[in-house]
Amino acid sequence: SDRIPTMAELFSLVETLAELGCNHLQLYTEHTFAYPGHEAVWSGWSPITPEELRRLDAWCRLHCIDLCANQNCFGHLSGWLRTPGYEDLAETHDDYDFYGLVRKGPFSLCPTDPRSLDLVREWLDVIVPLCSGPIVNIGCDETADVGTGRSKDAVRERGHAGVYYDYVNQIAEHVHRLGKKPMLWADIAAAHPGEITRFPPGSIAAIWGYEPDTPFEEQIDLLREIGDSHGVEIWTCPGTSSWRSFTGRTAERRANMQASQPVRTIDGHLTCDWGDVGHRQVWPGSMRGLADGLASASDPLRLPSVRAVSMHALGDPTGEAAGWLDALGDADYALRSRSKLKNATALFSVLHPARPEHAGLGGVADWMEIRDRLVGLRGRVPATRPLLADELRHASDCALLAADVALARLEGRRLAADRVHEVIHDHRRLWRARSRPGGSANSCAHYKRLLEKRPFAS
Repeated sequence: SDRIPTMAELFSLVETLAELGCNHLQLYTEHTFAYPGHEAVWSGWSPITPEELRRLDAWCRLHCIDLCANQNCFGHLSGWLRTPGYEDLAETHDDYDFYGLVRKGPFSLCPTDPRSLDLVREWLDVIVPLCSGPIVNIGCDETADVGTGRSKDAVRERGHAGVYYDYVNQIAEHVHRLGKKPMLWADIAAAHPGEITRFPPGSIAAIWGYEPDTPFEEQIDLLREIGDSHGVEIWTCPGTSSWRSFTGRTAERRANMQASQPVRTIDGHLTCDWGDVGHRQVWPGSMRGLADGLASASDPLRLPSVRAVSMHALGDPTGEAAGWLDALGDADYALRSRSKLKNATALFSVLHPARPEHAGLGGVADWMEIRDRLVGLRGRVPATRPLLADELRHASDCALLAADVALARLEGRRLAADRVHEVIHDHRRLWRARSRPGGSANSCAHYKRLLEKRPFAS
């Protein structure tokens, strides 16, 4: 939600996706779309405007791609719910358990507050007519805070799934009234299999998961119970494995995409690319994963050659960039595999650990081996287009910073703060090449906070 591409970049993306066989595109938004009358929320974020979305939709139609509206309507709405005037719509502003991690709200709209539905309907009335695709993704995933705050009594009486579906079905009905088919993430349905018949009829269940062991088959079997009777389509949604990394996760990406293409028939396939913790991955890393995702949707057993991906997805005349990215993406594979890391590389985790123990992964020998691998790759950046080569160098520089931080902590020495400032400078500069200025400061703040900790802090 930090990085919003420029219109030129979005138009270029559509052209590339069309060449790769894409026929469906969603742009995930929380607080980065310029809803009229809600300037306090999106001011300063360089949001996509209604007119820009209309222009992009026309460009997508010209390239035979359905642009479909995507607006999370339940959770992941901290940007809205921290804004003065919207705080009292939140489920909670206190701590809650987010799947084993302690987080502090706000996060979700309160599902028992009628004003939550009023706001969501207002959003949908604006954004849905701007996208001519037949589907509207209403999100509604990871609502872990529901029942911990204002809806606690309702959840005690009706259960988490009961409160969830009472709210979500009203959103789905509004999408139907607007002439579209609602799509929502299926994680809450999978967590409450006994309530599966309450899943919104005539909708799309988006089964998501980004690890090799994601139980796609199991969740497909669950949702098939209501497929015909409720008119529910099933889509599988693997990921590019680019986020919470500087390098990507090559091995996990490939295995995850293979797992997402089960023997049983599915109705659709959506490859996801996210931007957690400031969207620090470079765009070529994301595009590398999207190319594999589009290819696996048609033939999961035959991914395109790295040369083909380099030339057609990355615009690399040398044909080497995709292979280089694949090697970078597995630079710390042995350590992250042994540590059973999920949804992140070891390199990213030593800087931004999801759990405290992740900050101290590995020993000196592990990190020396990783560093040597990174130094070798840094010296072999393909001599390709200037921007692409610059982004590849930056990815390796960020990874090298992380490896040096890990070693300095283990060896009890300090690093010069200049290393962080250099990375921030390049991050800002490369951000402007493809993205709007809004969100850049928020992204860079994650780097600046490193300076308050070992091995930089005195």
